[in-house]
Amino acid sequence: MSCLQQKLNSFISNDLKSGAFLKLKKENSKANTKVFIIYTSIVATHAPNSWKALVKSGIGKKYSDRMEKYSSSHENVQWIDAANILDKNDKDHWLKDGFHPSSFGYELIISKLSNMIQKNNKITLHTKGFTNEKLAEAQSETLGELITNKVEKIQKGNIGLIDSYNKRIIEIDNTGKVVWETKIPLEFKKAYWNGGADIEWLSNSDTFLIAAPRKGFFEINRKGEILNSCKTKFISHDIDKLDDGSFIFVNGWDEKGKKEPILSKISNNCEILMSKSEDFFKMKKADLQPRYAKDRANLHANAVRILKDKTIMVSVRNYDQVVIIKNGKIIKRFKKAWGVHDPTNIYKENDKSYFYYLNRGRPQSINKRSFENVEAKPKKIWSSNGGRKSAWHPLRTLEKLKNGNWLITGSQKIGQVTSDGELVWELYFPEFRHQKDKNKEKTYIYKVTFITK
Repeated sequence: MSCLQQKLNSFISNDLKSGAFLKLKKENSKANTKVFIIYTSIVATHAPNSWKALVKSGIGKKYSDRMEKYSSSHENVQWIDAANILDKNDKDHWLKDGFHPSSFGYELIISKLSNMIQKNNKITLHTKGFTNEKLAEAQSETLGELITNKVEKIQKGNIGLIDSYNKRIIEIDNTGKVVWETKIPLEFKKAYWNGGADIEWLSNSDTFLIAAPRKGFFEINRKGEILNSCKTKFISHDIDKLDDGSFIFVNGWDEKGKKEPILSKISNNCEILMSKSEDFFKMKKADLQPRYAKDRANLHANAVRILKDKTIMVSVRNYDQVVIIKNGKIIKRFKKAWGVHDPTNIYKENDKSYFYYLNRGRPQSINKRSFENVEAKPKKIWSSNGGRKSAWHPLRTLEKLKNGNWLITGSQKIGQVTSDGELVWELYFPEFRHQKDKNKEKTYIYKVTFITK
């Protein structure tokens, strides 16, 4: 008898009546305890040959067969072979050693386990050493720290964001507690998530529209079902769904000299309806922001919006401009909008028209600007404190809420600012990645979306 066979027999005998597993189960469970056994009978294709040889020996298959047989005769024991969940050819499912699942791999396993539990409401989880209160606490997840919360002045609602490191879309309440989540579809998980991923909550359908940089976009519902999706590498930073079901988006990573699409509109079956590259925008070299002269992108368009009169607003960061397009022509250029991000709809105030945008000068700020006079100077509504290492740096999301507040984001903060410039809600995420941090093994916020309750 080989040493591997002896080891297997010592864990659970061939007749399933003895072994370390049965002893462990007896000591740590009761008659009505649900026991889940998770094991993988495969290893990744990049695993060492010694591990591949172990799999090939068949000892893992023998173990799997015994546990499956045992679980079939014990209704409170559930056997899960992770080989049915993990992909041996997908390196994201495994650690570098090739035989341990990665954090993402374990999330896939846990998600499967969670679904099994939810489908059987008779299952009760028992965790040794946990009171009911501790178990409830362990099963909840809170991200971030609530710094400012002037309840009487905030817009009530939740926040949708992309947890880029854990490859999921989450909804949090205003204390940072995760109240809903779904996985990013596998076909989009290798997008350039640190490169300007956009999320929009579509209130009419309670779905989420996601721009997956350099990969495409998808619309996903609360059940994790994809309703629309298209693949394209010319997308990042911002996407909107139009009333006719089509989609319009920008590409902030237009490589210099290649005349790649910068502004695109496509149908819900992925047919290109409109595409504009650098020649269309006719930018003047004199308007190029010196700071971005060596940027790898040419224009770095980071936002697009369809206004009420069907004109198109595009934000062009590297040239500090907001341009307005009508009938295929640029009809307005708002210049000297330093490092502009996320310009808004047009709002009427005292019979005059204004729009707002994030100014990335020093200090960074929310700026208000006349839509009627392109030469008019902007007015600062609110400015962030601190320099480039501040948790508010750089500012990105700017979304007007129902009560007039502005939803804003930085690298590690989300907040609400009133129309007169008071910061009334502030949530801090110390474990998220600051833009200056080169460690990509952390969640990175580009934009968030407000969810009205």
